[in-house]
Amino acid sequence: MIAVLAQETFDITLYPMQDNQHVLLVVSAEVPQEIRISVFDSEGKVLQKKEPDHRGLCFLKTSILAPGYYDLEVASPTLSIHRRLFVHHTLGECSLAPEGNHR
Repeated sequence: MIAVLAQETFDITLYPMQDNQHVLLVVSAEVPQEIRISVFDSEGKVLQKKEPDHRGLCFLKTSILAPGYYDLEVASPTLSIHRRLFVHHTLGECSLAPEGNHR
């Protein structure tokens, strides 16, 4: 599943892992730039943060220990985007919540 954000500036792809306890998030920018991604739990606590490599690609495998909603932030020097991520372990599914669910 790919979500295109901010007029195709960022691509976010979510892959459920086979162990049903992890989700791999891959964020890439069309033009290499300084981006970072962060994942927050329901209380706003940062679970994991990742800075990009020299190509502007950001890979994050984040440990999510329970099914539920988490907040994903994609940020660059000029843009900050928040999306809600829903993880359901028993079916190995992950998706972005509908538009309007911001942190």
